[in-house]
Amino acid sequence: MYSRQYTYTDDGKPRLIFEQVGLATVTAYLVDWSAPEFSIRGAGVDVIEAAVKQLDGDDFDEIKAAIDAHVQAMADERAAEKKTAAGASASSATSLSLVGAAGATSG
Repeated sequence: MYSRQYTYTDDGKPRLIFEQVGLATVTAYLVDWSAPEFSIRGAGVDVIEAAVKQLDGDDFDEIKAAIDAHVQAMADERAAEKKTAAGASASSATSLSLVGAAGATSG
């Protein structure tokens, strides 16, 4: 996705190609995606990108909106997991050493 969104200047610095962001994002998410009426599993990135370019604007916008909603849902899910996993976790119990259990000292 990122390689399709950027080009490099003569001095080697990456430059974002704004016009490519939506197309690159949609193409990246559609790789190995499949639906019964539109099976594209196993198709190459160039084939998928060519197909996406043939979509009318409304269809493209609908797919992009679904992808954006998915990305946001996953971000929200990760944020919620971080909130519930906050704080120190309980340590597992430590078992007695055999020396201490037998009554001898270890030093």
